[in-house]
Amino acid sequence: MTSLEKSLIIYKTNFLIIVAYLIQNIRNGGMAMSPKIFSYKEKEKLKIKMFEAGLELLKEYGMTHMSVEKITAAAGIGKSTFYNFFSSKEAFVYELVEYERDTFWRYFDSTLAGREKMTQEEGEELLKKIIFSSNSDNQYLTTEDEATICAALTE
Repeated sequence: MTSLEKSLIIYKTNFLIIVAYLIQNIRNGGMAMSPKIFSYKEKEKLKIKMFEAGLELLKEYGMTHMSVEKITAAAGIGKSTFYNFFSSKEAFVYELVEYERDTFWRYFDSTLAGREKMTQEEGEELLKKIIFSSNSDNQYLTTEDEATICAALTE
């Protein structure tokens, strides 16, 4: 994604926040609290903070018993901030899985360090990281969770 595309996404997001704020003021007939507009770096830091908190909650409670309230409390943010990033808990878990997989591929690329192949020992360590890592979301999501995520994202 180019910096221009990122800027356009931020602009559109901020515009929608402002429009929602104005609509709320018109409906309420009074002044509501001004919405926080985050920079791109702030958004990325908040998402990582939510992902880190969410992974710990996923480990502890599983997806079924992990709630938006638990995620926001663990990340130290408000529910409205959560919903500025994600439309639902299922959308959050989907992006959490994507984030963890991206983290894995960065690790994979750093292990290769520009080479075309890795050693057998490196390959074994990589497989151990995939299978046995406590940060692997694979061992915390059930097939029912995956079906729930797919159903929520296709609605």
